[in-house]
Amino acid sequence: MDKMTSNSKNSNRQVRVLAIIISKLTYLAIGFIIAINIIVFLPPVFGYQVFDVVSGSMEPAIKTNSIIYVQQVSPENLAQDDIITYNNNGVITHRVVSNDIAKSQIITKGDANVQNDLFPVSYSNIVGKVCFSIPYAGYYVSLISNLWGKILILLVVVVCLLVNEMVKKILN
Repeated sequence: MDKMTSNSKNSNRQVRVLAIIISKLTYLAIGFIIAINIIVFLPPVFGYQVFDVVSGSMEPAIKTNSIIYVQQVSPENLAQDDIITYNNNGVITHRVVSNDIAKSQIITKGDANVQNDLFPVSYSNIVGKVCFSIPYAGYYVSLISNLWGKILILLVVVVCLLVNEMVKKILN
């Protein structure tokens, strides 16, 4: 009888430890989702625009599927080697080669490109200067940019909360 009681206690202890681990993992998953959303959605409050990098033209400095934080600046203050984001039939992020203040335009080049871009960037098309980037965070931005991605994230949170409630019942 003692051996059975001992096995039962060990089994209960293992279930409790597993339940605690699962509970902590669900909190970790929810915390991760909250942190990523803060990283993506809070910067505009501080004057940054957030963009998803979809091409490799700025590799290795900015990896494909990074997110970049762009702050509006006076184009006259942009200097060689600054990385800027601008509109030209879509949003482009390239490095400043030269700034022609007299013509109000900038020559740019992608780091991975051999030659300068064909057309200068007019000051009026400049969105701003890239302040920093977070590699691979663009995967999340791409995911939540469509309805199914939002539904998936919501389902993950709901499942985590349900699992956590089940764990609480097991532990009580």
